Amino acid sequence: MLTSVVLALLTGAGPPAATATDPPAAVVMVLHVAADGSEALRGNGFLIGPDGLLVTNYHVVVKASRLGVQLANGDVYDQVQVVALDPVGDLAVLKVPAFNTPFLALASPSPAKPGDAVQVVPRAPPGGERASRPGRISASHLPIADLEVLVIDTPLDASTKGCPVLDATGALLGITTLTYVDGAGTAAAIATGRIVAALERRIDRPLDLMDWSAWVPGGDESLRGRLAELGLTRRFPDPQVVTEKSLARRLELAVEFDPTDLDARLLLARAYLQQRAYDTAMAQVDEVLARQPSRLEARSVKGDVWHHLGAYDEARTAYQEVVENGLKAPHNYDRDLKGVVVAGTIHDHFAGSCRGALVLSPEELTYRPDGWNNDRFAVRYEDIRRAVIKPVVKAGQSVHEFKLEFARPVANRDKTWLKDDTLLRLADKESRENVAAYLRKKGVAVATE
Repeated sequence: MLTSVVLALLTGAGPPAATATDPPAAVVMVLHVAADGSEALRGNGFLIGPDGLLVTNYHVVVKASRLGVQLANGDVYDQVQVVALDPVGDLAVLKVPAFNTPFLALASPSPAKPGDAVQVVPRAPPGGERASRPGRISASHLPIADLEVLVIDTPLDASTKGCPVLDATGALLGITTLTYVDGAGTAAAIATGRIVAALERRIDRPLDLMDWSAWVPGGDESLRGRLAELGLTRRFPDPQVVTEKSLARRLELAVEFDPTDLDARLLLARAYLQQRAYDTAMAQVDEVLARQPSRLEARSVKGDVWHHLGAYDEARTAYQEVVENGLKAPHNYDRDLKGVVVAGTIHDHFAGSCRGALVLSPEELTYRPDGWNNDRFAVRYEDIRRAVIKPVVKAGQSVHEFKLEFARPVANRDKTWLKDDTLLRLADKESRENVAAYLRKKGVAVATE
């Protein structure tokens, strides 16, 4: 037994149970050692009992010949017992010979609801600190039978998978597992009820006596396989990747089965949006808002639809309501300039060539270079005499450039005078056409060379 643990036993002292103010003390690292002795995989987990009981992801431990567990205080254990396994839920409950360990209680928290604030607690290095990652619940479940999967608007990496998800009171909601590829920077967590259910089917077997062949389901039976069928998972051995149309069809079936499932309707609206089926996407959003007018996530999706349609004023109105009610600003909305963001590039005599963002608000057109917020320019639409669209080829890519000709001298925030040859380059045809239509709506003449 390790020295620190022996001292704790002799003195009768030990670390207290982890609380909401000190959750990182319960987060551990799990090391998967392959049969040849090499390191195969590292993962995270967290203690759920004072006697060394911990939970981690199933995909971290499956087929391991040896496992190592490092506690937050630096103590390492290589005697690991497999307590329970849930391949479908991507859960594994292990036990190490530690005592008086900090832990997070499995007490049932209040049901998670979309919009609830959460935090993902990553593992801190021994003697160091690592900040929790805040986020919000964007959906309380997915259309996957018998699994409660929490959708969180916090993208994960290797350092945050297998970590606890806590609510605003510090109560344990679940364990992180996957990152989606839906473009929205979202992640998945398995709710604590699944951990409790796994503990009711204990196997309590030493690792060296494990027969992994009985615990390796086919891809379609595992959580990753079932999420892959929905097109929502990034990493899975031999994933079955499906098209957006297939995903939309699955969600359509979920909505047909339960028309009151507003989470499925919002996911369906996003699937339609990916297909550029804007009318059907808007119809789903409107149905959600008709049933739940206060649903801010729906207004965010509605802003996305308006944005893709080039209706930037309407998009701004939808986004601003989301921001003013405390939710994270959508990626298409600039909180400071209160306008809709369109990707672009500016070329001028002062800044050279740099990536940035073109922001369209009802009052003015603004260009904000990445990281150069103090060097942006903003010009009112009445100061633009006309915009000239010219097709060019840059680096082998066919793009269109917008040349802005000003009706009167215009200066940016630093009083640098803008020239008529200031160019905005937009390669995407849809964005280009939408910006041109918006400028015409604002009274700007748009010509094509």
